Amino acid sequence: MRSFIQQLPNDCLTEDCNSDIHKRNILKIDINMNQEIQINDKDVIFEDILQKTIDFLDNNGNHACDYCNGESIETSSVHPSKAVISFQYDPQVKYELYVKVQDELSKAYSFLREQYAQKKFQKSVEKLSDEQLKLLKKAYPMKISEVSLR
Repeated sequence: MRSFIQQLPNDCLTEDCNSDIHKRNILKIDINMNQEIQINDKDVIFEDILQKTIDFLDNNGNHACDYCNGESIETSSVHPSKAVISFQYDPQVKYELYVKVQDELSKAYSFLREQYAQKKFQKSVEKLSDEQLKLLKKAYPMKISEVSLR
């Protein structure tokens, strides 16, 4: 009897899967076993996650984003298309906290995408055509790497 193992393709979070992601383009969010949250190795409270994620994604560090509203901080992402969120959590993290953090990340993307839709197309995300949705997702691609630390 022959057995077949199907291997799923390796997804990568960049256009070039062989390229490295520059450190400034990674927002590192960690939750430890004590339910403590860190963003880029600094302690934060839960309520900080949404704004810090928006600020990171919309930073416009290379001044090439004509739709971004960020402060162009040199240590934060260069462009939304380059930005990656690395979400790591201890296996003992409470499921409720894990879901709440995921929700905050989704809210950040939703906020920025809605802002983009209003500015670029003068309508809400729900009213965009398929082609406009493609442009929206290209402007703010959702790149989240998630790892349970064991």
